[in-house]
Amino acid sequence: MNYKSKLMVFLLDVAVKFPFLFSKDFKYLAEEFHSKSQYVTEKNSEKMKYSKVSLFDSDFFWKAISYTCLINSEELVELKKWKEKNSLHYSSHNISKILDTRSFDREGGWANIGLIRVDKENFTDDLNSIYMNSQYIDSVYISLKKYPAGLTALTFYILFKPEVTDLVKLVTPPKITDFVSFGDINIFSRKINSIYLSEEGNHCENFIKENIEKVYNESWALFNIISRSIGIKKNVNDVYCVNDMYLNQTAPYFDRNLSRAENNLLVILPKMRHFSDQKLSENTDESFIIDTYFNIKGIDMTYMKICNESEFDEHNNFMNKYCSNNESHLAVVPLLLLIKNIERLSNEISQLKLHNTKGSMVKLHKKLFSIVHELELIDGWIKYLKKDLPLSLVSGYKNRMDGIMQYQGGRVQELKSIVKTFYSLSENRVQISNLRYNKRYSIVVFGFIIIQVFLAAMTIDWGKVDAWYSPIIIWIKNLY
Repeated sequence: MNYKSKLMVFLLDVAVKFPFLFSKDFKYLAEEFHSKSQYVTEKNSEKMKYSKVSLFDSDFFWKAISYTCLINSEELVELKKWKEKNSLHYSSHNISKILDTRSFDREGGWANIGLIRVDKENFTDDLNSIYMNSQYIDSVYISLKKYPAGLTALTFYILFKPEVTDLVKLVTPPKITDFVSFGDINIFSRKINSIYLSEEGNHCENFIKENIEKVYNESWALFNIISRSIGIKKNVNDVYCVNDMYLNQTAPYFDRNLSRAENNLLVILPKMRHFSDQKLSENTDESFIIDTYFNIKGIDMTYMKICNESEFDEHNNFMNKYCSNNESHLAVVPLLLLIKNIERLSNEISQLKLHNTKGSMVKLHKKLFSIVHELELIDGWIKYLKKDLPLSLVSGYKNRMDGIMQYQGGRVQELKSIVKTFYSLSENRVQISNLRYNKRYSIVVFGFIIIQVFLAAMTIDWGKVDAWYSPIIIWIKNLY
């Protein structure tokens, strides 16, 4: 029970004893759901339906989590400096050859940045270990993939300890202790009247997700430690996070005709949920879950490798293999990260209130320019990926990726067309605003000129006969 639940139980019990201190609505809720109420007493006496909860209905292993981000030329220079400083085996010449930018439209290649062990070390390691008293992390493998037009992806593949699987596999859920939750802990808020009755299935799911969140938070902390030491600062929206799971069974995992056999086991992602698989490849031994309900906040995708352990050999064992962003399932992540940025830009466009003519023109113009600039970059990157990404893919991905790139390329073109139209209108509005400003400014300047002439005239001695302006004064007087 968290502190909010404990606070609400306390307030409900206080409201029963001292009802005059609370509102009528809250007094009614207190009578129904205080700690000694009939509802809570009955719930406490009930036996839990599920004795176990598991992420998958299979023998599985939670292998790793990865973070991939795009880096610019300045960050690439910082990575090169960091590699030169921390590498034990590579010469500066070799590092420069891998990391230097030599061409804009012909750039490409892959680089093994190195392996960093956590809380342990090995004399064969190229990079120094990190000591952070980790509960879940074994090591992190860093790789870099370069594409033309300045598109560079840096991937941190964080391998977990074997015991991490125990947090999400056949776990005994704790007994429910908070049976009622409220929309707001402020007793004077209207949301206090919104109550949520705890359900055992949701309770078990939340328990598993809390365990996943613990592991995620530690891995995210490690990512930040390493990336910031390099000189790269990224937030959650700048990275694409993939959770790697290995399922020891015959492929495929999903089967719409199967039902769960054990009634006392709650499976978070049962086999019948075939519609959850995004099918980024044609391989039946792979599944891709891009689902905000299944994945916790911060994790963009869960990758499932489905294969009997007996089919692996010593040179191709997914369970023990460090995956890079080249020739693995992570090769598609740069494209997925671009799609994530397209979604972000689309959301930003919807928030701009383009039809509002009373907003700040300067702010709108700057924001539209920024969005057009990003869309142009993404458009160029997708065009290069159409040519170069297939070279990094393993078998079974090309057709799906071609379709995705074709669709997303068209989407970017549509967004560019819309934004450029409004950018042109915004530019016209700015020009009209400048004309109005210049008109007002010219009137003000003319006024100052008149004042200056008047002030100058006040200093003239009009009665002076031998002055250069005397004939003009005499001529003006003769007119009247």
